[in-house]
Amino acid sequence: MPNSQKLSKLKKYYEITLETITPVHVGSGEEYINGLDFIGDIFFDINRLMREASTDSKMMNNLCNEIEKGNLRNFYNSNRELFSKISEKKSIPNSIFGQNIKKHIKTNGKIYLPGSSIKGAIRTAIAASYAYDENHNYQDLLSSINDYCRDTKYADKKLLESMFGKDPKENLMRILTVTDATVGKSSRIYEMLVLNSVRMRGKKIFYEMIPENTELRCSITLDQFLSDEENRKKAKIPKHAFSFNEIIEAIKEDADANAVINMDFQNNEISSFYKMLKENYLDKGDIVFNLGAGIGWIGTTGNLIGKKLTESVRKNLRLSSDADHIKQPFPKTRRVVDVGRKIVPPGWVKMTFKEI
Repeated sequence: MPNSQKLSKLKKYYEITLETITPVHVGSGEEYINGLDFIGDIFFDINRLMREASTDSKMMNNLCNEIEKGNLRNFYNSNRELFSKISEKKSIPNSIFGQNIKKHIKTNGKIYLPGSSIKGAIRTAIAASYAYDENHNYQDLLSSINDYCRDTKYADKKLLESMFGKDPKENLMRILTVTDATVGKSSRIYEMLVLNSVRMRGKKIFYEMIPENTELRCSITLDQFLSDEENRKKAKIPKHAFSFNEIIEAIKEDADANAVINMDFQNNEISSFYKMLKENYLDKGDIVFNLGAGIGWIGTTGNLIGKKLTESVRKNLRLSSDADHIKQPFPKTRRVVDVGRKIVPPGWVKMTFKEI
């Protein structure tokens, strides 16, 4: 049997097309510094700027002096021709004034959507699906989560270890590989706001994001060998596994549950968005999921605790500041992105696929 045929029996390959419904941000941990990395809507690489200026000693001295002051505006105004060679324009909100901008992750200077982020969204959906499936018997662990949530970082540790395995070698998610998704468009800058039922809260935060209506492509590989129960036992992987169809159903269920919860949020723009998401996408059978910055408690956890989020658990997880708030629905705020015409929840993506 040719090697290609052997591989096709061991793995299944899927070509994935993603389309952003709302802007998406996956952070690099770095920021554009206002006045040093961008001036107005002009963005530039300061290292490249220094290389260009190094051919002129006077210009280089002026540049170094301005960098020490922490602002390149005067240097920019005196050397616009130089900046025209090494800069690019980005659409930015009018509301930005002196703030820095959180950078989107890049490779070779280009934004992309990491495969690990896509895989993380799939893992969240699978966990939510398993948690309330009677066939998987996780009800006891869900009921006893209060015993483990003194350290909020590890509150779900025992539950997720039971689902996916205790270490990378045993982890069920080894079955699934997702490549990074490449982006054709350039990024845009958006303002992200915190919204409760009646008003905006907190300071302005600006993000470099993949714009809405952007198409991305990646691939998913499913390991058929490790999907077999006997092979998983030999590899010490937990007994439960999933097919590609089960992944799709888990994503759909998770997105539908997310939409239903948010349709009841007491803000017209938020509830209207989720009604649109349900009617225009979910009810028509489309595959959509939520990932990246600003997706909140429900998006991050898949509402894993759900009905088990008792007052006691909320106290231990420090999900409320006082006795009055603890009786109110949680979470009480949502993050939204200002896209000019309206505000929308960030991070919603539509997925289509083709087996190859």
